[in-house]
Amino acid sequence: MRNKITIIVVSLLLQGFLLQAVGNPATKSGEVVTVRPSIMVIPYTKTGQDLRTVLEEDPIMRLSISAIKEAFDYRGFTTIDFVARLKSQMESKAITSDEQTDFRTELIQNSGADIYIECEILVNKMSSGGNNLILKLQAVDVYTGNSIANKNCESGIFYTEDYEVILTFKK
Repeated sequence: MRNKITIIVVSLLLQGFLLQAVGNPATKSGEVVTVRPSIMVIPYTKTGQDLRTVLEEDPIMRLSISAIKEAFDYRGFTTIDFVARLKSQMESKAITSDEQTDFRTELIQNSGADIYIECEILVNKMSSGGNNLILKLQAVDVYTGNSIANKNCESGIFYTEDYEVILTFKK
């Protein structure tokens, strides 16, 4: 179960989410050069929902964003720290609830990321006493807004509320 994030990331990568350099130019050693896009992991938010509030009030979301970013970092991708970008932009601009959608779009477009991964976590507390997590990921091209890949991944049933155990990225 600890490798759930790893499985999700690998699944996304295998779904054609990597961009390759035009013509696959080779280096002097004959290796094919692959261009790796820069990636930013963001939380899923409902219309009008405040990004900062989602992060502050949902520790599971913070853990999942951190674990997914760490998995991309481990595989050599350039990642953009969403939390740092959010704080920076929040300091430079006063945001009202009516401006949340525009703020989110502006944050993504000004992030420098080529792709953003929207992450949603659903926690199912079962009557049997067990719990289950569903992680929904959607990779989106920042410039076109086109969905590149989607992946829903469900953990098994576990009898703990220590979600960090499930979301921890194992190398």
